[in-house]
Amino acid sequence: MRRWMDRYAQFVATKRAMYDALRVALTPRMGAVSEIRARINATIAKFLAAGSQDGTIRDDVQPDDVTLSLAGMVLAATTSPDRDQMRRLLDLLMDGLRHRSQRE
Repeated sequence: MRRWMDRYAQFVATKRAMYDALRVALTPRMGAVSEIRARINATIAKFLAAGSQDGTIRDDVQPDDVTLSLAGMVLAATTSPDRDQMRRLLDLLMDGLRHRSQRE
C-alpha cells in the first residue's frame, strides 16, 4: 500500500495540470461521489482488506478516509520545496493505518 501511495503521489506531481481536476473529482457533488473517487476508494479498499486480513492494518479504517487524506497530502505537499515532506506525510499516514501491534 505504501509503494502504491508513493506512485500515486509521483503521478499527480508529474501531472501538475491534474491538481484542479483531482480536487474537483474528489469533491462530492450533491452528495454523490465521483467515479474517480470511487475507483480510488476501491483500490484502497483492496489494500485495507489485505492488510486487515494479515493483521498489519487496522480493521476500522474506511477507504474514503484514506482517499481524502492521501489526496489532501498530495495536493498540499507536491509543490513544497521540501522534497522529503511528501515521504514524511505518507509515512505518518501509513503509521496511522497500521495495527497497533505493528507500531510497537
